[in-house]
Amino acid sequence: MDTYTVVIIAANTLTLSAGGLIALFAHRAFRRSRIQALRVVATGFLLVVAGSALGGLLHLTSEALLAGVAIQTVGTATGLLVILYSLYTASAKSLVGTGVE
Repeated sequence: MDTYTVVIIAANTLTLSAGGLIALFAHRAFRRSRIQALRVVATGFLLVVAGSALGGLLHLTSEALLAGVAIQTVGTATGLLVILYSLYTASAKSLVGTGVE
């Protein structure tokens, strides 16, 4: 196992742990408050975590480095777009009726 593999394992473990906890906390907050944006945030972080997990597994179990990078990047980009959407809709809804455009 080379140095890069160890770094990839460590980074993916940290991403899975932190992203999973953020998704869990966002989902718990959604269940308490019923604010839909929190459910979307949880989904976005789950997509980031899933992309990281699938990309990391593909990298470690085969020689398909580019495929692993592609899967991880698509998962991250999709998750971030979902998180961005949740922030946009939450801020747009909070401005309704305030006269702020």
